[in-house]
Amino acid sequence: YYSLSENKVIKTNEYDIWDFNFDCGEDFHILLNSAKIMKIIDLGEINFDSIGEEDIPEADSSIWMVDMPSGSLDSTAIGEWWTEEGGEIKSKNHVYLVDRGSIMSRKKRYAKIQILKFDQSTYTIKYQIIKTGDPARTIDVPKDPALQYISLSIDGEGEVMKLQPPRGSWDLVFTNYSELLWNSEFFQLYGVKACLI
Repeated sequence: YYSLSENKVIKTNEYDIWDFNFDCGEDFHILLNSAKIMKIIDLGEINFDSIGEEDIPEADSSIWMVDMPSGSLDSTAIGEWWTEEGGEIKSKNHVYLVDRGSIMSRKKRYAKIQILKFDQSTYTIKYQIIKTGDPARTIDVPKDPALQYISLSIDGEGEVMKLQPPRGSWDLVFTNYSELLWNSEFFQLYGVKACLI
């Protein structure tokens, strides 16, 4: 993260240590780590425990969804996981199958997540790495109004991370992300290194 006014790098982190970014502003968007070329499938309102190894489709299947490279929040893979009723945010309780990217080992690559609720500025998430045999875990991800996004890694017991510098303190980020490219037959994700505003 680079500040033009200070003419210096103000924060760095490894691009592959997190899986999801949670909106800390007025909305409730959840973004995938596109640097890892992550993809997701919305399985709808089904039993979390019913999804196993046999439900993982081919990695290049066209049913996977990705966050659009534009960064537009109306084009995220998870989309609007919530409804608003009487000023309350309620989860649709959908289960999502997650491809954490080909940089992950085969054992840790696929997971399932469910956004259980949002309550008093805290997201509550249930997740499980499918092939490791580890139990499903639940973790709270509190919004931090000083940040644009707060990050979550679903490795092990999960870890909430403040990876971004405070909102308004940086101008550019030099990072990896994925771009959708046409290869004459279909769109595919391609990892790029770039500078973003």
